[in-house]
Amino acid sequence: MYPLVIEYTSHARKRLYERNISEEEVLEALEHPDEVWFDTWTNRLIAVSLDTGVGVVYIQRHSRLVVVTVMRLRELNHVIRNHRKRFRKISY
Repeated sequence: MYPLVIEYTSHARKRLYERNISEEEVLEALEHPDEVWFDTWTNRLIAVSLDTGVGVVYIQRHSRLVVVTVMRLRELNHVIRNHRKRFRKISY
């Protein structure tokens, strides 16, 4: 397997700091997600780690992942619950 190349948008970096989420938690969610969701409005994926309590919104560009934003599960669950029709769970 190729090494995972991860890039962060400036928005994602800001949210990491504001929400006190480490890059290690992001990496855990991306490498070992407990769930993966697809946002049908933005065509973005969301990797969820139940162990770290983190959701990572990202897009795949060729051989790298671009992290768009990160959030704690409480906030992610709120977003998914309020916009239920736009999200599809694609793995368990």
